[in-house]
Amino acid sequence: MSTLPGGRLAPPPPVTRVAAGGAAFLMAAVFAFAWAGMGTLANLSENHTAEVILRRALVEPTRAALTEALRTQPQSPVAVDDDLLNFSVDRNQASDINLPVELAGRRAAELYANGLPKDPGIERTRAELPRNVLALMTADRHQKLSTAKTAALIGVATAFLLCAAIATGAARFLLPGAAALLAYLLLQYHVRLFNLWVERNSPGALTYRGKVRIAAFGPSRDLLFVAITLLVAGVVFRGLRGPLRAAFGRSRQAEPEQAAGGAPA
Repeated sequence: MSTLPGGRLAPPPPVTRVAAGGAAFLMAAVFAFAWAGMGTLANLSENHTAEVILRRALVEPTRAALTEALRTQPQSPVAVDDDLLNFSVDRNQASDINLPVELAGRRAAELYANGLPKDPGIERTRAELPRNVLALMTADRHQKLSTAKTAALIGVATAFLLCAAIATGAARFLLPGAAALLAYLLLQYHVRLFNLWVERNSPGALTYRGKVRIAAFGPSRDLLFVAITLLVAGVVFRGLRGPLRAAFGRSRQAEPEQAAGGAPA
């Protein structure tokens, strides 16, 4: 049903208005999804979360490198400096089963603060997560993601204002609300896609899935709140528009009648 004045009998909106409204809707959805995605990545790259992810990804490579170093290096201390792995330990301490976790934790803190070394290509450390994912878990990337999130938020606000300016009637609320809802669904789809991508039985699967779900919770909640608020506002506006217009129309008709009845004969 058309939201232009006239209700069901109103003529369809011009093609240019429909095209512009569709473009504004898509732009709002894209910027909203970008904002939510940047927010999720920014949450993942926070210090307390990123170091946990890096540590979990480096535990098994550290364990394998330590085992190989003990086999090939008879001297003490045993040292490894290869791409993402860098440690030196006394041979007498190497029997501790928790040592790889401790070494991975130390290296994770260093990588977060200083960034990952240049990718050596085929000689890279074979971690549980891809190199481009691990590269996000640094302080420098966290700062850049926070800046990108702010820029995307400006884009969302601009696109919502365009939707409100181009649309008419209840569509001023419904169009941006639908865009926010679409962005929410896209974010949920990508979170579930990530859960399917991470092997269920891999050592760090629960850690990675849990951290992503927690990181996406805040942006998802905000998008859903905005979507529901705008959609409800549009429905309420559409429901009250007719009665309010009729009430104002009756009041305007009553004013001339009152003026004519009060005039002297």
